Amino acid sequence: MQSVDAARRPAPRAAVTTLGTACLLVGLLCGFTVVVPFSETAPRALGAVLAAVALALGAVLLRLAPRVTVLAMHAVLVLALGLMTLAVLRSTTPVGAVVTAAGFFWLAVFAAVFLTRTPFLAYLVGIGGGLALGLAQAGSPSPVQTWVFYLGTMAGTSWVLHRKVTSLRAIAAQDALTGAATRRSLLDAAERELAWSRRTGRPVSLVLLDLDDFKIINDTQGHAAGDEVLVGLTAAWRTELRAGDVLGRWGGDEFAVLLPATGEEEARRVVARLAGADQRCSWSAGVAAGAADSLDEWISRADDALYRAKRARAGSVVGERPRGEEVETEALGQLGGREAPSDAVARGVQRR
Repeated sequence: MQSVDAARRPAPRAAVTTLGTACLLVGLLCGFTVVVPFSETAPRALGAVLAAVALALGAVLLRLAPRVTVLAMHAVLVLALGLMTLAVLRSTTPVGAVVTAAGFFWLAVFAAVFLTRTPFLAYLVGIGGGLALGLAQAGSPSPVQTWVFYLGTMAGTSWVLHRKVTSLRAIAAQDALTGAATRRSLLDAAERELAWSRRTGRPVSLVLLDLDDFKIINDTQGHAAGDEVLVGLTAAWRTELRAGDVLGRWGGDEFAVLLPATGEEEARRVVARLAGADQRCSWSAGVAAGAADSLDEWISRADDALYRAKRARAGSVVGERPRGEEVETEALGQLGGREAPSDAVARGVQRR
């Protein structure tokens, strides 16, 4: 069930736009081979069809990028694999078959950069099979040697690329000090969760947290002590979060928590658990729940709630429901710090 759920989620936008751009470029290259064929016997009609399909796919992917699911993205990749195999298979000259086979590099590079290891390796296997079938049927000279050279080159270069990209992505996604997600990584996750919430109606919440008077700790006890507080807080908070929740470092002493499948009331309970997890420093929190019109608006609502909490008193949490509904604000007893969270000491209802 989880794998089906993951397949229906929006694909990473960067992957979709890159795939769409690649389709447009491949379409232009196919169009070039129609105008300037490899030989008089080249299958120009097939080339024209492939060019049209690639250009259409590219335009659709770029136009609908935010709504393209993981399943749809893989469907395009599988279709591309099949069409590349067909193009090699229908080549009428050995030179045409060998040159056309270079098209598999597009798929290998994309899989190396944007897919995790298992699907990446699966596509390499598919490329190997498609390449073997195409070269064998096209009657290319020395098909075995050509297959080994092409596949070895593609597999080797794409494997090195995959490992390097995976390493760089891990570095870019994780804050070096606290181990929390970076702001960019959390924003990417928030964009996907917001799109999924709009598609399914499933709730999602964003919590922004700001440490109270953290500068005093740095000024009086030193930056090493401040770093220790940040590391300790994030380690304690992780123990109170689910596997699918995302804890990120928003700024110097600001953090954010993305809570999928979580409404406002449950998000408040999560905040209360975070408050009890570590009491070395007090902090304030703002909660924004519901599907906002845009990611920027969602963040803005959470940010507004946070600063209303800061103005109310240190160690407060303010929640906010979507525009048009009642908005409940709540000042809790000390969030973090030396005191455990208490019952609400102030409660109000207002309309936006």
